[in-house]
Amino acid sequence: MVSTTYQASLNGKQWGTDMAIFYNKELNGFFDSRIHKKIPENFIEITYDQHAKLLRELGVAGKTIEVGEDGIPVCVSATFSEEDKDKQFLAQEQAWANRELIFAGEEINKILDKDPKAKGKEIEWRNYRNKLRAWAECPNRKNTRPETPNKEII
Repeated sequence: MVSTTYQASLNGKQWGTDMAIFYNKELNGFFDSRIHKKIPENFIEITYDQHAKLLRELGVAGKTIEVGEDGIPVCVSATFSEEDKDKQFLAQEQAWANRELIFAGEEINKILDKDPKAKGKEIEWRNYRNKLRAWAECPNRKNTRPETPNKEII
């Protein structure tokens, strides 16, 4: 912990000369008394070492923070419902479709501008955009992405 020469007063409480990190479960956030002037109510004080360890563990895919039985925040493996997994998948697929719509528009512009780097034909790219829009509205998108008109671009 970092020592200071003054006493910190957080939410009306005196915390001595050592500054600390505070975790708020409702906000699922950390607050550093060196940075934050106001710490939310219902906090749990942890050391800088505990905070650093939590951040390192969060770097591992699929981890999240929960409050343990002793009241101290801990990293645990995240569990996701099938509904959450489906929502995540659909969000990723929608992001892909949005990028492809932009890409197809850029290819159409290259063709219209007679850019020598243009690939494919305008009608192919316009059809691709229409397929992307229809696909984005389809409730079951697994393994059904429309094919890019010019495979050498992929």
